[in-house]
Amino acid sequence: MSKTVQQSLLVLGILLLISIGSAVFILVQKQQLAAQNEYLQGQLTDAESRAQMLSKKAGDLESQLSGVRRDLDEKSRENKTLEKKASDADAELRRAKDDMSRLERDKREWDDRLQKMTAERDRLTKELQNRPTQDKIVEKVVEKVVTVPAAGIARSEAGSGTTIVVENKADEEYWAKVLKEKSALEIEIGDAKEKAAEAMLKVEEAKKTASDLEIEVGRLKNEREAILRKIKYGEELADNLSIELARSRNEQRVIKEMADRVSAENQQLRSQVKELTSTKVAL
Repeated sequence: MSKTVQQSLLVLGILLLISIGSAVFILVQKQQLAAQNEYLQGQLTDAESRAQMLSKKAGDLESQLSGVRRDLDEKSRENKTLEKKASDADAELRRAKDDMSRLERDKREWDDRLQKMTAERDRLTKELQNRPTQDKIVEKVVEKVVTVPAAGIARSEAGSGTTIVVENKADEEYWAKVLKEKSALEIEIGDAKEKAAEAMLKVEEAKKTASDLEIEVGRLKNEREAILRKIKYGEELADNLSIELARSRNEQRVIKEMADRVSAENQQLRSQVKELTSTKVAL
């Protein structure tokens, strides 16, 4: 075998070894790139799955937040309505208490008038009961006539008779006046009793109205406090949901950026695998 042939065989052997080594190296590199590509593909799949999950979570949070805000708006309107009702009820309660105070004053005035008129009537009644009778007047006149001397009997009788008529007439007028005053007082007392009873009835009605209004005011205040507590809870919930939604959107952004980066790396690895495959074929 000539030296030239030996050199050619040596070169071919070296080239063969280089080709085999290169093929092995390329195969190993391709396997590594394939494994890395598979790993990146898995990461990309996980990222896409997590992105979908976060997107759904964000949608749910947005829907929940929207519902909470609608509920807050409704509760705010209810609070304004209750606030106006409570204010109107307070004003009506103040008016009812003012009316009750006025009616109580009227009742006291009627009671005072009734007491005074009753006392005056009782005085007149007692005076009428204690008035002297006609028999007593006659007896006094007769006694005066008997004690007069005989010579002056006719004159004394005449004088006494005249006195009796005058005195009886004056007494009758006086007692008629007293009786008239008493009768008038009886009528006024009857009217006063009716007015006092009417005033008492109005006072009781005013008290009941005031009591009912106090209960209504208390109920409205309690209902408004409950609404305010719900509003506070809703506001806190809305704040928490807003924070959670912002966190979810931020995670979405981070995962999207990671997915884009992994996708780019995956694409680059695929290109490298293609290049290695082409090189292997060429070898």
